[in-house]
Amino acid sequence: YNGQSPIDEDCISAFQELAPDALAASAHDSNSGIVNKIANQKKVIKAILLDQRQVISGVGNWVADEVLYRSRLHPDQSFLTVSEATKLVSEIHYVLSTAVKCLNDGEEQLPEQWLFHRRWRGGGSKGTNSKDFNGKTISFVKSGGRSSAI
Repeated sequence: YNGQSPIDEDCISAFQELAPDALAASAHDSNSGIVNKIANQKKVIKAILLDQRQVISGVGNWVADEVLYRSRLHPDQSFLTVSEATKLVSEIHYVLSTAVKCLNDGEEQLPEQWLFHRRWRGGGSKGTNSKDFNGKTISFVKSGGRSSAI
């Protein structure tokens, strides 16, 4: 420590612009706050999930793909129902809490049935296909400039 602030003051304002942490926010008050911010939105759901300032922060492309696939939602879907948004928030919490638990327990692999393991094996880019854990065909499309599994 050289007598100067160890924290870059410009970084503090950037962090203050972020939405609440996805794992923490998805665990509280029956998720109604997040659900209400996700349901009935014109913006497509993948873009909402990847926007670190809109609803929640901490969701990257592989997490967005995993939760959308598990929720059976197309990444370009908009105007989610409250039921769809509730299921999505539940999957966000499950995927993030499971991933953190795997890391904390020193496990090198996420659950084998997750899309994560198949996302890159089949190329994971537009126009390629792969199979999920149950043998169902996974196709990849571009959504918001990112590859997305459907």
